[in-house]
Amino acid sequence: MPKFCIGLPLQETHHQERAQRDATRKAAWESNARQDDVKKGVQSTTGGGGRGTLADRAKYQFEADSDDDAMENEIDGNLDELHGGKFTP
Repeated sequence: MPKFCIGLPLQETHHQERAQRDATRKAAWESNARQDDVKKGVQSTTGGGGRGTLADRAKYQFEADSDDDAMENEIDGNLDELHGGKFTP
């Protein structure tokens, strides 16, 4: 029997590299699945359109008056523009 068998170390390296690729692929798939879950959760809490209800918005307002509502509408519009890629400087 020879002192050093070339096939065994190469085969072992191949198995280790395959296991590493499989682990990387699994981690990427799990990461994408988590991102999709977060996106679905955000869409369901905002009604899919990106805007919350008046009750949701009111809990972040210091003074619930028409000025705050107008400012919230402006912020929502700006966020919609940014999200939709319509921003023009």
